[in-house]
Amino acid sequence: MSYFGTSGPSQDGGFVQGIQLGAARLHNAKMDRKRFAKSIGNITPGILQKNQGYPSDSILNKRATNYVDSYDNWVNTQREIEAGRLDRNTEGVKAIEQQYKKDRQLIAEWAESGPYIHEGKALSGAVVLVAAAVGGYYLLNNLRFKPTGKPKGSKSALYAVFS
Repeated sequence: MSYFGTSGPSQDGGFVQGIQLGAARLHNAKMDRKRFAKSIGNITPGILQKNQGYPSDSILNKRATNYVDSYDNWVNTQREIEAGRLDRNTEGVKAIEQQYKKDRQLIAEWAESGPYIHEGKALSGAVVLVAAAVGGYYLLNNLRFKPTGKPKGSKSALYAVFS
């Protein structure tokens, strides 16, 4: 809820936007997996195709759906509390708040333990790739053996006499 009602900037610290970005990242990961499965991913040994202990995408989808539902319930409950129709200390309000916090924590834990690469690792990998490309270009252009020039005839008569 914003200080300005529903028209102002959000006061949730960007958490909801983070959920949307996470959903976009999840969609991109699914598309990458499908492309990989169509290409060389089909010949990957079976042990490397396992989920490697990470929660599956279906689990994240379920958690995200639960979070959206509990977030809506919590926002509506907060509005009712602000309007004076509900008391913050009632058992139902506490249960809704606890469910909201639990769903939020589950998504945060999944994001921390997920199979995605940390941005720092991705950046260092890109830097290493660019450095390898520049180094390879340098090696190809400066260290290859160049063919000798055309054979030239002797221009000196002395060379012809004494050789």
